[in-house]
Amino acid sequence: MVVTRSFGRRVVGAAVCAAFLATQVVLFSPAAFAQTMVTLRDGRQFEAEMIDDARSGSVSEGDEVRFRVLADIEVHGRIAVPAGAEGAITVASAEKNGRFGKPGAVTFGEGWVQAGVERVAVRIAGRSRFKGGSKLTTGLLLLIVGVLFVKGGQGGLAEGEHVFLEIDETRQVPAAG
Repeated sequence: MVVTRSFGRRVVGAAVCAAFLATQVVLFSPAAFAQTMVTLRDGRQFEAEMIDDARSGSVSEGDEVRFRVLADIEVHGRIAVPAGAEGAITVASAEKNGRFGKPGAVTFGEGWVQAGVERVAVRIAGRSRFKGGSKLTTGLLLLIVGVLFVKGGQGGLAEGEHVFLEIDETRQVPAAG
């Protein structure tokens, strides 16, 4: 049998084409795009730093104040939320500090933290109300006239202050690393 040059080229071309198609099946298979999912459990605590000032003199009901996660939140050795991820907490109520040493107070409600492309619900761990200090005794020392001008301390969380938050829902998120 005599093999012609054009037949040889066709065989080589078909082999190259088959090899190319085989690599595409491997590269674009669903398994190649699958991400490892991890489960963030309700109640999991983490530490964050306030980005925005959230004291009673600077916030109002409904405001969102931002925070930054300080350390990776890991689940079984995989990062669910990386350090530096941002989130926000809603101000549920804010009471300004007032005369006669009345302290201000801020109560925080729902919030979220960014976990990859997902937003996961969070809440302040423990207490959600932060009250300023009373200055009534200082006012009393300044006599009856002076007490009218003494205001209580501001409640809430200052920019840069650390706070413990916790996950508010059990949720599957893609692992970051």
